[in-house]
Amino acid sequence: MRTISIPKWSACMTIGLHKGYSDEVIDLLEVKSLLREIQELQIEREQLYLSANVFLSDIVLSGQDEPHVNLGFMNYPKLPAAEAQLRAGVMEIAGFLMERLHQNRVVIAFDRELVMLEKDTCIDPKILNPAQ
Repeated sequence: MRTISIPKWSACMTIGLHKGYSDEVIDLLEVKSLLREIQELQIEREQLYLSANVFLSDIVLSGQDEPHVNLGFMNYPKLPAAEAQLRAGVMEIAGFLMERLHQNRVVIAFDRELVMLEKDTCIDPKILNPAQ
């Protein structure tokens, strides 16, 4: 058995599965299709292979109880890349999915930093007015 060791790098992106602040649910198959689309572009353009571990979760805050998808990324030892390229790739995926899935914000937890991409400062009305 062979052992391959590289410096650890990871990121986890969290994206809501409601379009905007509506109750319209985004299908997980749509998320995966869009993810594949941007991955293929990154592979073709710069040989960046960012596989994603896709898992579902729920974000609960006050009146908000929204399904989310989390995309986990790491510097895979078989197809390694530089940290700057990995980070830029994840940021590009976040912006692409944010736009195509009609999200106001996306959060990415990198190893040493939490980044939020945001279109505007509005907050989900279900958080601010839980009785509605």
